[in-house]
Amino acid sequence: MYFKICLSLLGLIVFLNFKLITSNNNLTKTTELYKSINQQKQVLAKIQQDNANLLKSIKVLRQYPLSVEERARLDLGLVKPNEQFYQVVTLIE
Repeated sequence: MYFKICLSLLGLIVFLNFKLITSNNNLTKTTELYKSINQQKQVLAKIQQDNANLLKSIKVLRQYPLSVEERARLDLGLVKPNEQFYQVVTLIE
């Protein structure tokens, strides 16, 4: 009796392991999905950090209106009417 129960349990374990390995949702696919999830979490963390930095920039631009002009001058080369722009080029020898 004891032998039949052990043999039945062993057969069930072997069958379940076989199904686990050969099914559509096998261990390899599950591992790949977990890796993909971790990569997506890293991408999400970077995007969230970028969003936080952008929100800080927006806050600064709203608090200090002159900073908008300063950024336009530095980043975009803004020149107002009746202003002259001089560009100094240094030559490295």
